[in-house]
Amino acid sequence: MSEPALPRLIVLPGLDGGDLLFENLRVALAGRAGMEVVPLPVTGPQTYDGLADGLAASLPQSGDYVLLAHSFGGPLAILLAGKAKHKPKGLILGATFVRNPWPLMGGIIKAALPSFLHPKSLPVIEATLLKSGDHETAYRIYQHLSEIGVNVLSERVKTVLSCDIRKALQTLSIPVLYVQGRNDRLITAAHGQLLQATGRTVQIAKVDAPHLVFQYDMALTMETVLLPFLRSLI
Repeated sequence: MSEPALPRLIVLPGLDGGDLLFENLRVALAGRAGMEVVPLPVTGPQTYDGLADGLAASLPQSGDYVLLAHSFGGPLAILLAGKAKHKPKGLILGATFVRNPWPLMGGIIKAALPSFLHPKSLPVIEATLLKSGDHETAYRIYQHLSEIGVNVLSERVKTVLSCDIRKALQTLSIPVLYVQGRNDRLITAAHGQLLQATGRTVQIAKVDAPHLVFQYDMALTMETVLLPFLRSLI
């Protein structure tokens, strides 16, 4: 007997706003479930409420689906789940937060942002987001961020620094899986714990990954973390 169809994944990206960092997820998922990355617009409001209002129409109007979001996209997924007319079966949130993750460093982060669009930032990108030695991905991220431009990135960073969507999470009754990288140097484990304490049905799964939890060892993460959660929703 064949396995029942798994819910389709609707993917919300991180600060970069595109599908650059989900290739390994797509490969690991191939043949098991559909997957669609919803890019973030580079024009218009970059606040979470503004993005959620603009992207609500992109959600499926029929069929089972799960919202999967990474980092910046996490709060957006929570808001969209609340706004959706056709509700998702669950949420998968990777390396994210429900309130400003850097309350004491906002000014420093905003001041340092332009330097991330310079080639000299490659070691910082690698050290912050990636496994050591992953120079190729660091360069691809730098290229993509440079194309987006500092103004859009600055607006998204301001959105993070003013984030507090705990009330929106408290209203959700759908299952939520939080994927936490054991080696995440950007979002600490405390933010997963806060998310779990705030939500009604949040479970935490830890993987051996840096901040980009859907970039590395995806075959293992798929088998041990993502597929069991998706199957539980059928």
